Amino acid sequence: MAELNDRILTTTRLIPFADQYVDYLHQLWSATKVRLYLWDDRVISRQQAVDVVYGSLHSFATEQFGFWVLEEIASGELAGFAGLRRFGEDHEIDVLYGPGPAFWRKGYATEAARAVLDFGFQVCGQNKFFAGTDQPNQASTRVIERLGMSFDSERIIDGLPALLRAFR
Repeated sequence: MAELNDRILTTTRLIPFADQYVDYLHQLWSATKVRLYLWDDRVISRQQAVDVVYGSLHSFATEQFGFWVLEEIASGELAGFAGLRRFGEDHEIDVLYGPGPAFWRKGYATEAARAVLDFGFQVCGQNKFFAGTDQPNQASTRVIERLGMSFDSERIIDGLPALLRAFR
C-alpha cells in the first residue's frame, strides 16, 4: 500500500483528504457557485462532507486512489479539490475537480485533473477514466476538452442528464 507521501502528486498543489480538511470542504461544497453542479444545487450537511472524506480514506486504503485538496502554492491557502472515485453500476472511475470560485480560470482544475489522471494511470495501473459534466457547465467541459477526453455517452446520473467523456 502506498504511504501518504506517495500520494502527494507532482503538481505539489494536491494533498490527500484528511480530517483537518472537513470544515474547509464543507464550506467549499456549500458555496452557491460550487454546489450548483457538484451537488445539484443541494446544501450538504457537515456529516456528508465527513462521509466523503472517510470514503476517500477508505478508497486510498483499498484502491490506492481517492481525493486530494488543492493548495495555492504562494499563500498555502486551500483552493479546491480533485480526485478519482468509483461511480455507477459498473464501478467505473470518475475524475472530479472543483477549485473554489476565487481560483477559477487560473488553471487549477486542469492541472489537478491531469495530475490525478496521471496518478491513476501510472500508480494505480488503471486504463480508463470518465469525467461527467452537466450540460450547462461549460467551464468544466473546457477542462475536460483540455485534458483530451473524448465524448463517450450521455447518461442519467442521480436522475439528471450528464455528458460523459472518457480518457483511455
